[in-house]
This record gives sequence, C-alpha cells and structure tokens, in this order.
Amino acid sequence: MPRRNMFFTVKALQAQRKKEERISALQPRFSSGSVWIPRDAGDWWLELKGEMLAFPNGIHDDLLDSLAYIEQIAVSPVKRRAKFKNNLYAGSM
Repeated sequence: MPRRNMFFTVKALQAQRKKEERISALQPRFSSGSVWIPRDAGDWWLELKGEMLAFPNGIHDDLLDSLAYIEQIAVSPVKRRAKFKNNLYAGSM
C-alpha cells in the first residue's frame, strides 16, 4: 500500500438494531432474489441454510447475523462504478 500510495480505512460495523430485527430484514432480499449464492458453495451454504430454516428458534444464527450486515457494506454497482471513476475507493489506480 505505501509503495502505491493507496490506503484503505477500516470502519467498524454498527449494530443499530437487535439481532433478530437485522436478520428479519433479510427476508425481502431473499424474496426478491437479490441474495445470490454461488452454485459451487461449500459447507458454509448448508450451515447457512440450516440457520435460515431454524430461525428464530434455532440455536445458532451467527451466519445469518453476519449476512444481515450487508446493508452497511454493500454498494450498488452503479454507485460503485462512479466512485471508481473518481478514484474514491482505489486511490491513484
């Protein structure tokens, strides 16, 4: 990074709602088909699917909770392209 004079910042994710509310907010994304799972997804997909089927009464929901943070890290492709054009993400690439 110093050699290219390109740096990134790490920003902590904020838990703005209860875990169950964050996870429930994923339902419209799955319903609309905007969550894509690779066809060759491995064991993590089976574990995630198990958590989805058991929610909210399951023992584990950590994968679902981590996926729920997508709202804070996802950028639409149109916005991303514009930001790369202005080098806001990539510095001096």
